Amino acid sequence: MLKILSKKLKRQLRLLEYLFEGDSYRFNDLENLLGCSAKTLRNDLLDIHSYASDIKIKMTRGEGVKATILPHVTEDYIYHVIKQESMEYRYLEAILLHKFKNYLELADYLFISESTLRRIVDKINPTLHRYGMKVQALIKLTGNDQIITEMTVQFLMEKYHYFEDAFPENFRSLILQLIQAFIEENGLQPQFTHLEPQEEKLFYFWVASRILLLQNEESISSISKKQKKFRYEQLSVERLRLPKTNDLINEQLATYIFDKPFVHQLFDIESASMKNPIILALNNFIKEVEEKYGIICEDKQRIFRKVSILLQQNTVPFTVYYKKNSLFFKNNHSEMKEIQLRFWNKMKHAMHNHSILLNDFEGFTTTVFTEILLYWPVLLKMFEENKQVRALVVTNATLKYDDYLLSNLEHQLGNRFEFILRKNKTISQALINYENYDCIISNISIDKSYNIPVFGISVFPKAREINNLIHFYQELLA
Repeated sequence: MLKILSKKLKRQLRLLEYLFEGDSYRFNDLENLLGCSAKTLRNDLLDIHSYASDIKIKMTRGEGVKATILPHVTEDYIYHVIKQESMEYRYLEAILLHKFKNYLELADYLFISESTLRRIVDKINPTLHRYGMKVQALIKLTGNDQIITEMTVQFLMEKYHYFEDAFPENFRSLILQLIQAFIEENGLQPQFTHLEPQEEKLFYFWVASRILLLQNEESISSISKKQKKFRYEQLSVERLRLPKTNDLINEQLATYIFDKPFVHQLFDIESASMKNPIILALNNFIKEVEEKYGIICEDKQRIFRKVSILLQQNTVPFTVYYKKNSLFFKNNHSEMKEIQLRFWNKMKHAMHNHSILLNDFEGFTTTVFTEILLYWPVLLKMFEENKQVRALVVTNATLKYDDYLLSNLEHQLGNRFEFILRKNKTISQALINYENYDCIISNISIDKSYNIPVFGISVFPKAREINNLIHFYQELLA
């Protein structure tokens, strides 16, 4: 959905991505990279200064253009502010999350004119048509309900760090009761307990998005009982009601919410099938690497499941993220590049032989390769020296998220980093010098500057944030 951004915001997003890397750029270099004039570049920098308050841009004749980014700011911030500036994204969010009686009510909600509303629809409809959707009567999105659900989930996941922040308490309470009844009746407690917090959040937003869709639709299509993989008798007895329409959630509505491929994959109801040519090619690739280096990929099944979900989501690439910068490790080792090329060729061969088409083959394969490295850290470690970086982790999250953050960092970086956690307590330069830390990792703003690097980290660490820490580790080795 990057195409629906205005030309101006596309350029400003690219500019933010360049500056986010932390390098200094001469004006002439940025003009050439962005294909714009000096006047346009200066106007863009002033615009960014007005809406991206956590990124401070310095412009000097000697050093050129450089951004100072507050330590707690993570990669998703730049995409969030761009989407907030985009009227097209605000419009899409409005019709996904709300129901409007007519276009005048929607125009009033967005503080725009009817003519602007029509221009937005004319702009985004061609992109929506590629995925079998369209905007009807300016106020409603029509098309495949599963694709609309996945689109809504993606909007919510990118906007809210925590499920608790997304909805009013009564709506959250309904979702939690609904999920609890569903889990208990179908005996899914073991699978639910082992979901990663990010997967659990994804599941909550999926259920919320299905309910939003139910409330915004006039009716739902009939569902064949042969498709059902879950039971809903106990859930129906709970007599839970949809918040707006006050309809009782019966067996048909519960089936509409839960009996979908995403939920099947999440709970391994339909585990990653080795009959899937992409999964089969991935399995063969991992076996070849295991045999060549004499190492075992212990999280192979988790990788397969991740890829299965990625394949499901690949049909709806509505994110604004640039694939080229969001993934892949900054590792120049020639043998690692050879491994990636082998993987790329194996994926391409499998897709060609089985006539599989993906919206973004390069982005998909890069994402999968990154998942392999993240869940198989011993493979990447083979090309690095033995040395640990001492990192002070500073958070203000709950114990549950702290435990998850540390376990995730330990799993992906534990043989490179030694992590020491402090719960939002006083940090001093004397403490850092005494403990001999190499860097600080934090999900909150750290006001004071220190003589060691500070890295922003999400509670659910993103691939690029992990990549940056690996890159820092590699720099220390150089």
